[in-house]
Amino acid sequence: MTETELYRRTQLFAEMLGQACELGVWAFGPDKKLYMSTCPHEQEFQLFLRTGNCLDRALAEAETCPTTLLMDDPLGMFWLADFMRREDGSLQAVMMVGPMFDAVSSLKTIERSLRGMNLSVALTGLLIEQLKDVPVLSLNNIHQYAIMLHWCLTGQTMTAGDIRIMLRGGTALPTPRLTEGVDAAWDPDRSRLLEEQMLQCVREGRIDANPFGDSAASHGERDVYNLGDPLRENKDTVIIFTALCARAAIEGGLSPRTAKALEITYVRTIEQCTRTTDLITLNSKMLQDFIRRVHDARRTPGVSLPVQECMAYVQAHLTEPFTLANLACHVGYTEYYLTKKFQKETGTKLADYIRDARLEQARLQLETTRRSVRAISEEFQFGTPNYFSTAFSRRYGQSPAQYRAALGVGSAAKPQATQTEEE
Repeated sequence: MTETELYRRTQLFAEMLGQACELGVWAFGPDKKLYMSTCPHEQEFQLFLRTGNCLDRALAEAETCPTTLLMDDPLGMFWLADFMRREDGSLQAVMMVGPMFDAVSSLKTIERSLRGMNLSVALTGLLIEQLKDVPVLSLNNIHQYAIMLHWCLTGQTMTAGDIRIMLRGGTALPTPRLTEGVDAAWDPDRSRLLEEQMLQCVREGRIDANPFGDSAASHGERDVYNLGDPLRENKDTVIIFTALCARAAIEGGLSPRTAKALEITYVRTIEQCTRTTDLITLNSKMLQDFIRRVHDARRTPGVSLPVQECMAYVQAHLTEPFTLANLACHVGYTEYYLTKKFQKETGTKLADYIRDARLEQARLQLETTRRSVRAISEEFQFGTPNYFSTAFSRRYGQSPAQYRAALGVGSAAKPQATQTEEE
């Protein structure tokens, strides 16, 4: 792309954003010198851009970041950054778009942040008035502008899942754990960004990344509705996050049917949880499951649509007594052809896949519910508790009762139940 074409594109992009929502576009050199700005409050907002470290963070990522950055500053304002490069690949300029808010940001939060900056009363009042002019955009619109910015600068297309999201300071911030009956302080800006970073891990199938520490396991702060039923509120929060993970997985390349089937399976298990601590465990495992499945889908793109449909059917009917003939009929193949095709593409026998999928969900219920082993065995179509125990032991090295005891999880079975009845 010639410099003339690049200039024309960026100018048109800046004019379009200005007309659409009065969103400012900035260009800084590698030395942080301001080349141009279309922001209506240039001097004041440049102060936030610099003191909030967004410009420094963008420059620090310039050599390694191939896509647009989405960052926030201490006031909860969002900024986009992408890079204009010379033909030799060296950095020519950093293009910034912002500031902008999303619907969760509030003036009260902004006022508290401003008053903590030790500014004069007059300047604080002026800035608050000017911040009212900052565009309020949905996260989806912010993603679209990021995609447009990247195309303007590089001529390359990308998706929302390619956007690199950076929390303040470049590190993830811990969120309060779910606690029964306790209303912990909640920062919606940070919580939302943490959630989005988790969803991006799902989209990318990043099984080797754990940028959240223990916060991933505890994610799912409930909205403080004060309805008098903390467990119900926590369940609703985890259900919503499960739906978001399913959508992110689809964006990452997982079959829509598979993602929806997983969502339904996890929602059913969520409803059977009786303690908030079980929800925390389940939420973490659900997140990791979606990440792993997207990773596997990207690693084996040769898996055909019929095989993906087969997997989705299995996930959606784990608790139902279907046969291989039923499954073959669903995807339009003969049983013989489907089983051969499935094993060739996945390296696993179809019958083994079905059994292992049921065992995995049964194991999850052993960890996160108080249902008896017998009830779980019956729900997942293992025929008898003894067969379930044998299959479970072969896969996990312990019987269901031993596995649950090792976790310190109690059972809903009566105390006088015998070992045979339990397993």
